[in-house]
Amino acid sequence: MKPIDIPAGRKPLEWGEPDSNPSIRQEARTYLASVFFSASDQNILVWRRNSDDPILELRPGGAVREVPLQIPHGYRFVDMLTANDRWVAHFRTQETSSDARMSKKTDSYYEVRPQDGSIAARLVEKGDASPTIACESNGTYTAFKMSDTGKLILLKAD
Repeated sequence: MKPIDIPAGRKPLEWGEPDSNPSIRQEARTYLASVFFSASDQNILVWRRNSDDPILELRPGGAVREVPLQIPHGYRFVDMLTANDRWVAHFRTQETSSDARMSKKTDSYYEVRPQDGSIAARLVEKGDASPTIACESNGTYTAFKMSDTGKLILLKAD
């Protein structure tokens, strides 16, 4: 265990006292539920769903690096996959509710450069592809979808 220095741009949030009103406690729970962790090589990435917060990259020695994402116009950052030296970010149109089902019209995947958070490429889904990606390895994307008969189908794409 090692203490880490959070970048100066990150301000502590004031949630009030433990006996503060329930709406503040609920807001704190909602915020904490939006924070996720991903392993990327030897590092840990910390990111927040449905936000434009930079991704925090925590390195083995305790160093912290902020990586601001280049979010396509009209979209918001939802989540991401990491594999080897690649990040694949899932973006959703801003007007789409966060609890709406995923669709090709509202959800897009982009490969993002880990060095600076810039967009490297948009992943284009063709044919009977699932709008969700489960993982990526060496340029191959794997997804799952349910068939009309209720069977799970494994999809792979390059």
